[in-house]
Amino acid sequence: MKRIGYVQFTPTLGEIEANRDRIAGLLEGLEADLLVLPELPFTGYALADRETARSLSEVPEDSPSVDGLAAACRSGGFSCPFFPGYSRFGNMALTNAREKLE
Repeated sequence: MKRIGYVQFTPTLGEIEANRDRIAGLLEGLEADLLVLPELPFTGYALADRETARSLSEVPEDSPSVDGLAAACRSGGFSCPFFPGYSRFGNMALTNAREKLE
C-alpha cells in the first residue's frame, strides 16, 4: 500500500525563506511514498500581479526552494517523489511549475 503524505499550511505571502523553513519543519517525522504540497507553497498564493510573481519566481535549474525541499526530505530519512507547484521563470516565460522531483 502506498503512503501519500501531504503538507497543508498557509504560507506567508512573499516570505520564501520562512515558508521553506516551515515546510522543512512540517516534514520532520513524515513517512511517505509520495509527497504533495499546496500550490505555491514557497511564495504564497495570492500574488498581487505578474510583476510580483516574477520577482518571487525561481529558475528551475537554480532553485533554493526546490533544493531545500529535497534536502529536507533526505535529512528526514525518506526519499520519494514530490510535486511542488512553485512560481518559476525560465525561457522568458513565467509559469506555475508542477514538476516531479526526486
